[in-house]
Amino acid sequence: MADMLHIKNGTFDAEIILDELPRLTLPNIRKLFRLMLEDPWENRDTIDSLSDTLEEKIKTAKTEATYKKWVKIKSIFEGEKNL
Repeated sequence: MADMLHIKNGTFDAEIILDELPRLTLPNIRKLFRLMLEDPWENRDTIDSLSDTLEEKIKTAKTEATYKKWVKIKSIFEGEKNL
């Protein structure tokens, strides 16, 4: 089964296949992370595990382009988390 990213914020509820995240545009990824981080109690499990999960995706990237995209996604997540 694929790793899933669960985001909930008010009436917004999404299950995103983590392996498909690099296919999204960076502004859309940023929006998803902002939605997730606006409701930290509801998304606590996802927030707690996402950094480690992204690090694992970076380590197992099969191409340089995929590696760079995962690094950028992780930097966006860390940046949004520290706002």
